Amino acid sequence: MLSGLSKLFKPRVEALGLEIGAANLKLVELSGNPPALRA
Repeated sequence: MLSGLSKLFKPRVEALGLEIGAANLKLVELSGNPPALRA
């Protein structure tokens, strides 16, 4: 049961991570100074 749930949720979590990453990139482009991305 748990493995089935993880298979169900993993794509959603990864998609959410991609959305958050894209939003962070947009914020960086707007602000013009990435705080930690150029490390």
